[in-house]
Amino acid sequence: MPDNAEKSVTDALKAAVDRGELDADDLAWALERFGDGRRVQRADPQTRRPDILAAATRLFATHGYHVATLQNIADQLGLTRPAFYYYFKSKQSILEAICRDSIDEADDVISRAFEASYPSRAERLRQTLYAYAAHSAEAFSTAIMMRNFDEMSEEEKVALRLRRRQREQKLADLLSEGAAAGEFKVKEPLIAIFTIFEAIHAIHIWHDRSGRLSRLQASRIIVDQLVDGLV
Repeated sequence: MPDNAEKSVTDALKAAVDRGELDADDLAWALERFGDGRRVQRADPQTRRPDILAAATRLFATHGYHVATLQNIADQLGLTRPAFYYYFKSKQSILEAICRDSIDEADDVISRAFEASYPSRAERLRQTLYAYAAHSAEAFSTAIMMRNFDEMSEEEKVALRLRRRQREQKLADLLSEGAAAGEFKVKEPLIAIFTIFEAIHAIHIWHDRSGRLSRLQASRIIVDQLVDGLV
């Protein structure tokens, strides 16, 4: 069935949900059945969205954002295109959701590490960056965001830049406090933190998994070298 026809039916069914004539679970089932008449098992709306994001993350990381298609993602999960449109209206909306989730996960990792107890500001900085580097080393979503940031809407880019700057400022403030106390030697704390984060992110570009060091080992070496240079 042509995409326009699929979208018209999808929109009509979603409008029925908005009017209270159909619940979300029934909608997912109806869209599946409408697609090819074979898939009739009801999908749980609360679990399908993360499944779609996980499948999309794998495909974007493996084949690239521009090569992977909505149909590829739908095929991975056995979803019809109409059912797929209930969750995401476009590939860009999936990319933006992946990037938002990536920021949320990274902020949580950084916050938990930062709030732990340490003997010095230098150790707080080091362990916080270790935690983030370990997360980033294995998070495909980090690489996806780096490589495809410009594919998002301006609104999304502004929001994500603000989130990243808040994270960077938190650690820059720690550097400033440490410099005032004589723990660090640094001229521009924010530039120093920005440099460390970018060095960690760049591992996704140059690291060869068949090499002598794992991505995690390489990221810890980067953290040690840069933090030692500030102490």
